[in-house]
Amino acid sequence: GLRLADAVGRLQVAVPMQVRIGIATGLMVVGDIIETGGIRQREIVGSPANLAARLQKLAAPGTVAISSATRTLIGAAFACQDLGLHTLEGIDGPVRAYTVVAESVDADRFAAHAASPLPPMVDREAERALLAERWRSTKAGAGQVVLLSGEPGIGKSRLIRDLQDRLTEERYFCRRFTGSLLHQHSPLHPIAQQLRLAAGIERGDGLTTRRRKLEALLPPLDAEQSHDALRLVAGFLGSPSDSEVVRDARPPGHRKERLLESLLNIVEARTRQGPVLIIFEDLHWIDATTHEFVERLVDRITAWPVLLVVTSRSDLDLPW
Repeated sequence: GLRLADAVGRLQVAVPMQVRIGIATGLMVVGDIIETGGIRQREIVGSPANLAARLQKLAAPGTVAISSATRTLIGAAFACQDLGLHTLEGIDGPVRAYTVVAESVDADRFAAHAASPLPPMVDREAERALLAERWRSTKAGAGQVVLLSGEPGIGKSRLIRDLQDRLTEERYFCRRFTGSLLHQHSPLHPIAQQLRLAAGIERGDGLTTRRRKLEALLPPLDAEQSHDALRLVAGFLGSPSDSEVVRDARPPGHRKERLLESLLNIVEARTRQGPVLIIFEDLHWIDATTHEFVERLVDRITAWPVLLVVTSRSDLDLPW
């Protein structure tokens, strides 16, 4: 919804356009395709459709309004502003609505729903002890890799959250990346998504602005590394329609090589500030370039104070 509102606002048309978006959640019945006035669409029955239409009218131009049920489901994954209670036509009783402001930087599925109590840990003492021991080795300067593999729902993410809860009193840097079924063919999508959110990079930011925001986010790099890393990463984080193209005469394969090396240099620079916890969730859904980055990280991690924790389904074949 946020992307749609942004895209409509940027359309190059004679008359500026804006869109109002309403989203509601609930039980619906989706029927056959019907045709009304030359428009073919599926017949849908249920109160969420009516509520979403009312929220659409309530939303300010260029914004997304959501119902309280939707607000509960997204938790802290998105920042929202309370629009208060409203009496809406065709809806029984007052309705509380929210405006979605932006996506949250924190991709932790538990942190995003912190209001919901977590289930207790049951019969995971061996795994908890193993993670604690690996973290002690990491802090001593011997980087570690832990793979948590198994079927969905057995508690892989829960174990990681438990480890983080036990490290609340320690000084360390953490970055979490999550694979997405929808972005399996988008190179380095988990890394790009986190960098954009953490640096506050917006869709319309030009190359100079992206470099400035990255410079504020990233750890200090060597002079030569800093120039190359900022140039490559800032160019990579630009949208495909960006009018500012990073001109590089080198072949694409070489540019990818330099980009991966720049990302590894950033990780190494971060380790000079203290131990680092890197989490890659749902590795079975990440793209090939991110897989390559993880493999290189695994190769070098023993020399850095980095604990890499990876989750995946048990049928994923990992060369390392």
